[in-house]
Amino acid sequence: MTTPANHWVPVLSTDSTDTSFTGKKPTATKPSGDGVIDLLSADVGESIGDQVPDFVVVKPYGTDDNDETFDMRVWGWSFNRSQSIWEPILIIEVNVQLGDLDVARPTGGTTYYDADIIVEAKGDTDTVRTVSPDNNLSAYMVIDPIGSQMLEFTFDRTGAAAANALYRTV
Repeated sequence: MTTPANHWVPVLSTDSTDTSFTGKKPTATKPSGDGVIDLLSADVGESIGDQVPDFVVVKPYGTDDNDETFDMRVWGWSFNRSQSIWEPILIIEVNVQLGDLDVARPTGGTTYYDADIIVEAKGDTDTVRTVSPDNNLSAYMVIDPIGSQMLEFTFDRTGAAAANALYRTV
């Protein structure tokens, strides 16, 4: 899925109800599918040739109720030309808590809640800035893709009925 720069788009076309993370390992197959963002696509906006956008802004959200939780991982994928394989790196794993701000979202659920707390759990915290205001104010992350050609978002629903996020490139 791709987006023009500065337009919010859901990471997944259908909200995740996954209850565990899937492992990632090098692969000869180019990553694709729901949750994969090609940062080199002309549709993303800022990418030119082999350059990726400087940052990706991410706003997690979910369904169920205030204070429900889920975990989210953001993977970076880059092509290793010498071995002709795609290499994954874990950029960040976060624990997300939903606030009570009931918002409309484009992925089909009837009631969505923006995250108001994001806690960095694993990964390189120098490449991610989290803004976690609590008090039912929307939380977000600013991710440096650190040269990754693609990002992949995966979810582990720990309490919320479903999980997703909006993203935009800047």
